[in-house]
Amino acid sequence: MAVTPNSVIRLLSNVPLDAAHRNTLYFSSVSAQTSYFSGQTAFTFSQYSYQRRERSVLVEASADALYQCNYMMYQNSSYTNKWFYAFIDSINYVNDNCAEVVFTFDPLQSWYTEWALGSCFVERQHSRTDEIGDNILADNLALGDYYLESVNTFSELNRIGLRITVAATFDENFEAAQGNVAGCSYSGLHFNQFQITDVDGVNQFLEEATTRQLSDGIVSIFISPIIDESSLFVDTPFEDNFSVEKNYGNFQGYLPKNNKLYTYPYNCLYVYTDDGNSIDYAYEYFDGNEATFNIYTNYGASPELVAVPTNYKGANINLNEKISLGGFAQCAYNIDSYKAWLAQNGEGFRLNALQSTFNAGMGAVSGATGAASSVVTGNVPGVVSSVMSGISSLFNVGIEVQKNMNTINVMQRMPNAARGSSTGGATFTNSLKNFYFANAKITAQYAQMIDDFWTMYGYPVRRVTVPNVRARSEYTYVKTIGCFVKGGAPAVDLQEIASYFDNGITFWVNPSNVGNYSVTNTPLGGTSTTEEGE
Repeated sequence: MAVTPNSVIRLLSNVPLDAAHRNTLYFSSVSAQTSYFSGQTAFTFSQYSYQRRERSVLVEASADALYQCNYMMYQNSSYTNKWFYAFIDSINYVNDNCAEVVFTFDPLQSWYTEWALGSCFVERQHSRTDEIGDNILADNLALGDYYLESVNTFSELNRIGLRITVAATFDENFEAAQGNVAGCSYSGLHFNQFQITDVDGVNQFLEEATTRQLSDGIVSIFISPIIDESSLFVDTPFEDNFSVEKNYGNFQGYLPKNNKLYTYPYNCLYVYTDDGNSIDYAYEYFDGNEATFNIYTNYGASPELVAVPTNYKGANINLNEKISLGGFAQCAYNIDSYKAWLAQNGEGFRLNALQSTFNAGMGAVSGATGAASSVVTGNVPGVVSSVMSGISSLFNVGIEVQKNMNTINVMQRMPNAARGSSTGGATFTNSLKNFYFANAKITAQYAQMIDDFWTMYGYPVRRVTVPNVRARSEYTYVKTIGCFVKGGAPAVDLQEIASYFDNGITFWVNPSNVGNYSVTNTPLGGTSTTEEGE
């Protein structure tokens, strides 16, 4: 039975699609699809014979008139009301009233309601949500150099916050220190602390200790952070805290579209010290709106501080990612040698001198007594002998006095005894020793480059899931590996559609915006993926 030719061919113009299928259109329904493409019709040819999927068709029109057309749709009305779609590859002149239209069948739009996506490995795609920290997968993109902003320091380590500490076997009352637990460690020393500006107080303390013969009990003098005396001799260490507000501002004036730029390694908290230690902390791993740290110190002649992140990566106190600060100055000091000698030997030296003088004096008295006796008895040799004995004793007194004076003179001229050692680099000397908390960001140029890349191609996913072709308000990019497409369409066409996803394809909602990545592409929200091939 003969069938009356009833097929319809429409040649369309200004359809913003490409035969490489880098871009296609998303439609919520078949009627929306048909309505759009029909609206782009430039020429309609009806009552044609059955239109096959061959690569060309002859139409009654001038070739020059058809050059504006880039897409076509056709319907074999005698058999079905379904529209098929194809890309126009070229228009060839046949004669003045006939032209050949060469086309490539578009299986994606032709079977739009018949195919559906199954689970496969999604390499990257636009996400339904874009909260900071939603996507933290590395994207292996060039970062360039960081710049630092909003640098904060631990205020307790400013110059006024430091102390001169004299570690000794006695306390500020010069009483013997009792051994005790200091910061979970036994110590027999007492840490006598002075304001960093109280130099006179330190000097007086050293002088008094010398006078009291206690100078040997001074173990060391060093600069240290403030040690809370009320918690010094307890079984827990000294603790303070520090917090930094998370920084989600612009990048040197550039405000990103994609919130992944506010995560590590594009934006982070960079903590460093004056001696070169540094650690990067990801804001997204801190609970709340601040990055918080506990600051601990030890009790000893070599002070050390550690900053430990809290509520970070699920740990209340994350000791694995602490940063240490050491190198506080050790101090050289001196002890008055004469006072120290006098305090230790002066009393004994004075008694010895008195004893020598007394002995000499008694010798002189004895000589004088002997001389007087000799005179009475008329013993002239005895007189001479007694007088000489007295003179000798007096001479000895002079010698002893001279020796004592010489000893005192020598001790007075002795230089002060140097003790301890002087350490502390230029950063400490210039009050730069501290923890530095800085917001580190990539530069605006790199930020915009990366942001534009994500704007076009979404975020890395790298997991098995159902690709989502409608995750954003204006367009959604999807790229898969081994895409699986199912549905009621020829297998070769389903395989062809799968290849588009493996190569990467963008679904545009508004045809007039295809290729316009400056439009606001709002995440649609939710966490589920859907099979959207309809």
